Amino acid sequence: MPPFGDYLACGISTKLRHLVQDFDEVLLFDDADFKMSGLQFPSLIRLGWLGLVPEEAIEGSFGLVSEERLARLLRRLSEFLKP
Repeated sequence: MPPFGDYLACGISTKLRHLVQDFDEVLLFDDADFKMSGLQFPSLIRLGWLGLVPEEAIEGSFGLVSEERLARLLRRLSEFLKP
């Protein structure tokens, strides 16, 4: 994110009950990208829980989601932010 190159981070929670239908994403054991996510439990990717993280605060990563899931999340977020 300009101007300092911070990262926009999205919250992940195991509290699936907080799901916002048609906005958040649930990542379940049987999803194709669950194993590569590095998560240990079914989790909720919460688009409404965003924050900026400076690069120096990031110590590493533990996994990924599929390109398709990432594109879907980014599309939903951008649609929500449109005026």
